[in-house]
Amino acid sequence: GDEEVFLRTKKVVLSKDTNPYYFEGSSGLRGVGSPHVGYGMIWPLGVIYDLFGPEKSDEGILAGLDVLKRSAAGTNCMHESFWKEDPSVFTRQWFAWANSAFAELIVFLLRTRPHLLLPKPFLDAWTKTAGGEGGAARQKKHR
Repeated sequence: GDEEVFLRTKKVVLSKDTNPYYFEGSSGLRGVGSPHVGYGMIWPLGVIYDLFGPEKSDEGILAGLDVLKRSAAGTNCMHESFWKEDPSVFTRQWFAWANSAFAELIVFLLRTRPHLLLPKPFLDAWTKTAGGEGGAARQKKHR
């Protein structure tokens, strides 16, 4: 069905073998870009929206969050794009669309996989205040 088509399309888009605008830097920075911002420039928006996928493993989400953290280049903001080899080379110091999408991702992860974001003492309190549901149960409910 639709989810199968979506996942096949995503696989094509997120592969350097099938998408000339999927970039991987030598330091592990990776993601989709476009000719709009220059060859080798990665969109944080692409990294963010990839992490919403139900097929993502915890390890894949943590790897994506690491890319996003490094792409902020010490500014504490998401940018329009960043260079695959050096995240301190970026476009738009502050890009509201990407910042908003990142905030949405954090809320989504708190609802579906809080164990990825919260240390154990906070996780225990979060689970109790969230009605005692585990992350997996919430993830299925929010699909």
